[in-house]
Amino acid sequence: MSERVTFKVPAALNEIFKAKYGKDIKDHLPSLAKYKDKITWLTDKIRIEADVAKCLFKDACDQASKHLASLYLKDEVKGIDTVLMVGGFSESPMLQKRIQESVPQDKKCTIPKDLGQAVLKGAVIFGHNPLIIEAR
Repeated sequence: MSERVTFKVPAALNEIFKAKYGKDIKDHLPSLAKYKDKITWLTDKIRIEADVAKCLFKDACDQASKHLASLYLKDEVKGIDTVLMVGGFSESPMLQKRIQESVPQDKKCTIPKDLGQAVLKGAVIFGHNPLIIEAR
């Protein structure tokens, strides 16, 4: 058996799916022959084989990396020496690795331990000094 990744699925996502397709996600999964035995529904969670999950997130990671590269081409961010990864998706080891590989060697990539808390603290700091953030 291969390694699997588990995601919590918000109830709202299932409701949107049901409104569009007339059935729950868990009832739809068996019809996906390509993913038979690779995706499993568990109450409010979905378990996906690691290879399938990597394919799902590859494009998003590639796009984030390309965006970062495009930012470093702009004059207004030439003096920025640190990339600070925060937010839920930044918890992804796949994204972290991709971004760390994309950051120029003379720059630093920082990943706080509690990424969700970092967003909250950053919002408070930004509220006090909006000029502190150069680019997003």
